[in-house]
Amino acid sequence: MAPSRRSLDLAALGALLLCGIAILALVRAHSPLFPALADEFVYIAGARRFAETGGLNALFYDWDAILTKGFPHQDVHAPGYVILLGLFMKVFPGGFQIAVAFNALCYLVGAGLVWDIARCCGQDRLGAWLSGLGFLALPTLPVYSFWAMAELVLAMTFLVTLWVAVRFGSRPLGGAVAGFLFGASFLVRESTLFGLPAIVGLLARTRKSLAAFAVAATLFLALVYAPLSAERAEGGANFWAPSSGGGAFGHHAARAAQQLAVKKAVVLALERASMNLNLLLGVDPSEGSILAVYLMVALWSVTSWRDLTPRIRGYLIGLLIGLLAMVAVLFTFYVVTAWSGYRYAMILMPAFLPFFVPFPAAPPAKRLLICFLLVVAGAWSNFAALKVFQRSKGSGEPSSLVTYVERYLPEKPERIVFRRGFEFGLKHFPTEVITSVPKHRSEFKALENAVWFDYLVLSRDLDWADGRARYERLNTMDPLPRVKVYRRLR
Repeated sequence: MAPSRRSLDLAALGALLLCGIAILALVRAHSPLFPALADEFVYIAGARRFAETGGLNALFYDWDAILTKGFPHQDVHAPGYVILLGLFMKVFPGGFQIAVAFNALCYLVGAGLVWDIARCCGQDRLGAWLSGLGFLALPTLPVYSFWAMAELVLAMTFLVTLWVAVRFGSRPLGGAVAGFLFGASFLVRESTLFGLPAIVGLLARTRKSLAAFAVAATLFLALVYAPLSAERAEGGANFWAPSSGGGAFGHHAARAAQQLAVKKAVVLALERASMNLNLLLGVDPSEGSILAVYLMVALWSVTSWRDLTPRIRGYLIGLLIGLLAMVAVLFTFYVVTAWSGYRYAMILMPAFLPFFVPFPAAPPAKRLLICFLLVVAGAWSNFAALKVFQRSKGSGEPSSLVTYVERYLPEKPERIVFRRGFEFGLKHFPTEVITSVPKHRSEFKALENAVWFDYLVLSRDLDWADGRARYERLNTMDPLPRVKVYRRLR
């Protein structure tokens, strides 16, 4: 008796997931399992707080954000990742390794979604399976699985939205569900906005579905996203208040655009684009390989045009529009390189995969060759990225400065001023840490008046607390102190 279509599909999906598990095991063997980036500490601590209290107030603060935003307030990032990871931690309590498990789950689910989206776009069983395999090899999804970051979760939430739109979008209920899911993905990170044209392209041929999508998305953004984002700190990752400068965000161009100073905004944006072009020409080979694979996937996808139905063509057109808009924004307001820009493109790349593999009319050898080239290029890029990421992780041992400060604290603080004290805060959860220190005495006094903190850690060249009755120096007996440690008395 011949196997049924359903059993063949389940077998193909199972084989795809086994490939994903094998890739995760391979990357796991070379991935340190501890947080290193500041964002990782922020996300893990925030998710733990949400799991335990349901609150979204930050545990790590910048002193200037306290003065401008008040205390307490939320982290600068969109809260969706913290909420989803917190819900996962509610079921499976833990820290970094639970965040990795959540990422791994999203990685495997994403492969399954790409597989079924490809089927809906007209691929046969082989084409769908190769599309899913392309997802598993896509830079740098398997590498980011072992970082407590939002990339995998964002990719999965957008793919879920796309899957609902392509499979059920011909009905108003499907459009409404897609609108709800789009809002949820936007809550994870606002860069989901660049995927909107692809969703609209899928729904545009059914006006009722498109209207249902618009209503559901608008209601979610107004009733859920806006209230949950209202208390976020200002900064480059805040879609509504991008006030911080720095290399990763063109603050001055964005502020000029907000103020409708069109000429100034255009000049600053062009200067930013020129800077990005120079950086791109001298890009590190590891990062350049990632950008090259992304470009290859997007450009080759257009060759499938003749094999697409009008509805699926709308999807591909929307996807290309979203990518071009994203590239324009990256060049003029953000960065394209420096291991920051490509992370934004990660959300759209999986959506191109159903078109990257040639459709059934093409010779099987050509289809296998195209997928083979993607897997090889992806493997090389992932391996190169893994080596770079390994170097940024360090040893994983407790910081000697954290260990030094701990010796002089008689109790677990509720709140402490400790420059870049992210590791201390996570280790002593739920201690709140003010992770930056004012540069001027007047600013420090303003911080004192704005918020209470139990302990203070200052560099040896700062004497703001010396000789003041409200502070007790705790490490006076150390002849060569690494920092000054104080207890605040009043």
